Amino acid sequence: MKLPSFDLSPLPKSVRFDIPRVADPRFEVSGDTIEMFDAIGEGGITVAGVTAALRPLAGRDVTVQINSPGGSYYDGAAIYNALRAHDGAITVQVLGIAASAASIIAMAGDRIEMARNAEMMIHRVWAITIGNEEDHAESMKFLQRLDRTAAKTYAARSGKPESQISGLMRAETFLTAQEAIDLGLADVMLARDADPKRSATKAATPIQIANKRELSEFLHRAGLSKVAAQRVASGGFSALNPKIDAGALAQKIRATAAAISRT
Repeated sequence: MKLPSFDLSPLPKSVRFDIPRVADPRFEVSGDTIEMFDAIGEGGITVAGVTAALRPLAGRDVTVQINSPGGSYYDGAAIYNALRAHDGAITVQVLGIAASAASIIAMAGDRIEMARNAEMMIHRVWAITIGNEEDHAESMKFLQRLDRTAAKTYAARSGKPESQISGLMRAETFLTAQEAIDLGLADVMLARDADPKRSATKAATPIQIANKRELSEFLHRAGLSKVAAQRVASGGFSALNPKIDAGALAQKIRATAAAISRT
């Protein structure tokens, strides 16, 4: 996918980005997976750390997992460019939130996946300015320029007009996984979330029980005492199908346990 690169001018001396802190930060590399579970920028995830992580993965496909509140726009832009320069495919997985600068990083993915309950947040760049009137005026022009650059990046990834993206940024928009997919800022949900029937099918798989002893052991694992499980197996097994539906069995367990407690 052809994505724009960031061409950033020097940061004005009077401008500083506000970097949030994360209670349990983590930046780790496990196999071909890079975990970005921290703020972006100084004291958190930096471009130096990311490029060092990518170096031994040259030529290999990489998965980048993100749960980050964002942070420094410049660090986010630099990490985005570092991921774009990698000579293998990049799959981004948003596990919790990719907010602010972290959402810029997410745009570098050749494929962007999101957990069903994850979110992405895009907004206008903001920073802290210290100085006189001229410093603040320079800061305003600087932030406007960065907003246009960010909007171009989101628009290129989504295929939506820059004006629409700029409006969402101005409103500081939080997007659910489905909303991000509909907007074109993500491609799909994580495999398990994309096919909710998988877990339901697994739960409905019949339980193979061949005899009273196996039924007694199963009922005991389900929470009945050994004595209660043996009484249920002895008194009720003949009425049960050897291939027992999990839901139906759960109802029998509850009903039988209630009957035992009354005796």
